[in-house]
Amino acid sequence: MPQQARVEGIWLFADCLFDSVTGLSRGGKSIALTPKSQSLLGLLLQSDAAVVSRKEIALALWGSEGVPNASIERCIYLLRRALREAAGADQLVTHYGQGIQIKGPVTFRPHGSAESTADARASGGWHSAMGIMRIGRASLEQMQTQLDQVIAAANAPQPPALVAAATLLSGRTVRGHLPPPEGRRRMLALADAALAATPDFAPALAIKAFATGVLGKAPEQALELAERAVSLEPSMALPRFCRTWLLIAARQPEAALGEAVIGLKFNPLERMLMSVENALSLRLGDLPAVRRSLEEKEAARPNLDSIHASLSIIHSLSGRHEEAVAAAHRAVEVSEGDLYLQSFLAFAHAKAGDHDAAQAILNRMADPMRDFHAVSMAAPTLFAMGKEEAALQAIAQGFASHDISTFMAEYDLRLKPLWPEIARLRVQDMAAVA
Repeated sequence: MPQQARVEGIWLFADCLFDSVTGLSRGGKSIALTPKSQSLLGLLLQSDAAVVSRKEIALALWGSEGVPNASIERCIYLLRRALREAAGADQLVTHYGQGIQIKGPVTFRPHGSAESTADARASGGWHSAMGIMRIGRASLEQMQTQLDQVIAAANAPQPPALVAAATLLSGRTVRGHLPPPEGRRRMLALADAALAATPDFAPALAIKAFATGVLGKAPEQALELAERAVSLEPSMALPRFCRTWLLIAARQPEAALGEAVIGLKFNPLERMLMSVENALSLRLGDLPAVRRSLEEKEAARPNLDSIHASLSIIHSLSGRHEEAVAAAHRAVEVSEGDLYLQSFLAFAHAKAGDHDAAQAILNRMADPMRDFHAVSMAAPTLFAMGKEEAALQAIAQGFASHDISTFMAEYDLRLKPLWPEIARLRVQDMAAVA
């Protein structure tokens, strides 16, 4: 029997992620395995959770059937111990006289593959909506009106269209175009309509979780919905994105970072997940190590705006102001002038002492004709300009308007001296909602 061919890709099981190139991790943290244990894990996952005999293990790992049973048992023991420590429970099942298998379910994605056809159909509307939300306010409102008309006219609107409409509603709500209670009510109605048409439709569950938790200011109650959405479609971007934000809102940054890391393994170009991962890595990681990682990503994919934006923060905080401004300029250029990325350029200018340039960008961000109501994004620049009270006022306004980016203020290194006051504003806002 020939040695089994190596399959290159990513497997997800028991909240652990195994990459055939980089190895095993959980929550973004690597888990050490011996070379033979890692090969055994790859073999068990490649078998699609079927029982693998000790003969097959010997052939695949040693290339021969004449391997001492003690060597095989030692390899199984080391893998079992590592997986138990990682997942908190035994993940290997022994079938006496037959072999061993890994507990399912197991999700697989080959390296370099796009979303599966089913995933793409389900989340395509959401991706389109996210792209729409990056353009002007009038276009956003016009598209929402068109979607509303299509949904109203259709006898049986398709769930992806309903989810796309709900996503646009979330954008209008957090940007101040709709009162939060109205936006939340309409989002929940669209999500429920999608679920009525297709029960257990993961994107609709994710949108319902987002509306319940982030817009409804009850993140703990929404996590169960988000977890169900993720379990139904572990490789889809939208459920991961919503669960990531709910974990941030629930003040669980380490878990949120883990969700973002897993989501990016399956969707490596997902811009919003990448932005969250970069921001939380800056907060939770070692700054020089994060910088090296970002520079490696930049070399591999030079046209990802969030990488340049994060590098600009590191440069600014390290006193490398020319490099910071250049990196932020690059982020704006790559994003074709996105105002969210311009907020990083404003901060870089403010830290460099060019307050006029920083204020000019803040003025553009506050232009009522622009589709940019995320007032909390101005807070780091205002603070860097010495306007602490104005920065805190922007954050307070963000909490009150359900601006999801405000939840990141407690983890934004640029605002570190204000973290205690930001936490107070958050508690104050939650009390007002209650």
